[in-house]
Amino acid sequence: MAYEVMIIGLDQVGASIGLALANAEGELRRIGFDADKAIGRQAKEMGAIDEFISNPRRAIKHADLVIFSIPTPEVEIYLENLGPMMKEGGLVLDTGGIKSLAFEWAKNFLPEGRHFIAAMPVVGPKSLEETPLDPGEPRADYFKDGLLAITTSPNTPESALAVAVNLATLLDAQPFFIDPDEHDAVIAATDDLPPLLSAALLHAAIRSPSWRELQRLAGQTFAFATQLVAVRTPTHAQKRIALNREKVLSKLDVVIEELNRLRTLLAQEDSDALSEYLDQADRSRYAWLDARMKADWSLQDMNQTESMGGLGFFGSLFGIRPHEKKA
Repeated sequence: MAYEVMIIGLDQVGASIGLALANAEGELRRIGFDADKAIGRQAKEMGAIDEFISNPRRAIKHADLVIFSIPTPEVEIYLENLGPMMKEGGLVLDTGGIKSLAFEWAKNFLPEGRHFIAAMPVVGPKSLEETPLDPGEPRADYFKDGLLAITTSPNTPESALAVAVNLATLLDAQPFFIDPDEHDAVIAATDDLPPLLSAALLHAAIRSPSWRELQRLAGQTFAFATQLVAVRTPTHAQKRIALNREKVLSKLDVVIEELNRLRTLLAQEDSDALSEYLDQADRSRYAWLDARMKADWSLQDMNQTESMGGLGFFGSLFGIRPHEKKA
């Protein structure tokens, strides 16, 4: 007998999770699907999955665990089309960026007896050196010493939580629980704002009367500061931000307030104050990077959770029995 894990979306995140699942105890079969067949075949070749399928409907009925590694706007589509076909006791684990709406979609489309957890993996220190435009190859240790941010609904059974926590163990990441709204606010500040600010900087330059000269003289600093515009396609970025609009607006207001503060410092011609402002930003960034590299959050309340031992990876997952292996 074997448990089946179905991974929908075989990008760097999905394929890295698949590689890490190879270390799970017990017999586990990894089924993969990606709309891009070339990506799916590549995931199969590197050992991230055991089988690549061209239609998820064929495998969803047998999957004990379904992992989404897809853009947030697509989560609703997959839940609506595949959710009703899931086996009783099955679990969907969504790794997407926005959680509050995902729980609403799960409530609307998952039949009773099926479960949903949103758990976003956060890359480990080694992966911070990669750029969003050049993410590198999937690997089993992609999330090593990183985090698995777990968000749940009030009626999530403990056995489902055990799957998420033990998945974090397989990823060699620290699990911690966070409220969905709080999670989405953090994502607005760290994932959604940077590309928007990059786009704003680029538009400000283009609209400048000196753009003719500026584009000739702009060098590495400008190229680096504006590259985040290309992290997501315009359509994907628009849909993503629209789904988290209120949180993004709130964080954007904070940035506007900070820009006004910076403008005031410049207008006052206080060189010491400006120097301290920049120095404080520099020190804060390096302090954050140092903590990330050491993966040491012991002095902060991260709602940490220990691995749930004795359950294996699935253990008595919702009391379901793994299906018989096909002959």
